[in-house]
Amino acid sequence: TYYSLKEFLANADLSTNEKRMKHLLSSAPLLMTHMESVYKLINNSKLYHYIHRNLSSLKWSLYALVVLLNLNVIMASYGQHSKDGYKSIYAGFFLQNVEKEYVYSLYISLILGLLNMGGYIVIVIFLAITEVPIIIKQLD
Repeated sequence: TYYSLKEFLANADLSTNEKRMKHLLSSAPLLMTHMESVYKLINNSKLYHYIHRNLSSLKWSLYALVVLLNLNVIMASYGQHSKDGYKSIYAGFFLQNVEKEYVYSLYISLILGLLNMGGYIVIVIFLAITEVPIIIKQLD
């Protein structure tokens, strides 16, 4: 996979063919374990296959959602001593009365925050499913 290739290229001495081949042969079991694990996961789950193909896009989408969330909160609560808007989603719902013109912004912040949290949970579960079996095989 891509990460195995990057790790190999980062650690391999590519100065001569002999050194490169020696390092390739010594790291072959790890590369094969990684490829077998990912292959099994892709064949067993269409969701895993979809996330595996689109992980980079998912990460960029989450980054864009974080930027939108921060912009939304900044526009609703600009300034250190501002009395307008809300300081956080939690404060907006539980600690202070939010003015009528900021209610939609508060709900948008809540939705963006929940989408981000869900995306991060998906990424963490994906990486755990991918990497934990490989690490266990490395330790054995």
